[in-house]
Amino acid sequence: MPDSRRTYRIFISAAEPSADAHCAGLITALKQTGYDIEFVGVGGAKMARAGCKLLENTVEKAAMIYKAFRHIVTYYRLINRISAFLKDSKVDLVIVCDSPAFNFHIAKAAKKTGLKTLFYVAPQLWAWAGWRIHKLRKYCDKLCCILPFEKDWFHKRGMN
Repeated sequence: MPDSRRTYRIFISAAEPSADAHCAGLITALKQTGYDIEFVGVGGAKMARAGCKLLENTVEKAAMIYKAFRHIVTYYRLINRISAFLKDSKVDLVIVCDSPAFNFHIAKAAKKTGLKTLFYVAPQLWAWAGWRIHKLRKYCDKLCCILPFEKDWFHKRGMN
């Protein structure tokens, strides 16, 4: 049972605008629970306005397909920086949102340090990469779905 008298630290990772919006809503909702929660992570302006201390604004750098290759070194360094932060900082939970190409790396880093991980807004593995379910099960403890059929699809494949 969570202790409402202590401060919890949640690390949140969002790499693009829609994840930034989803996470900002989540931060706002969690602040209303009565628990003292500190939010730190990577994301965008919406998360920052909701109360998340950003290590870096990843939303401004969001890139698709061919543009992403230009940023590989930047993202590699950022993943290493986040990994070091997770090792050195007291974090109670890591939440990754959407963008599995980036966030599987963050979830993997969290698992290496023994942290619980929640994948918020399930990646659309059912549409394009069902074979990646093993990564999701390996690196994430819980999954939040937004589409009605996703809960059954992921549950049938062993994801909580």
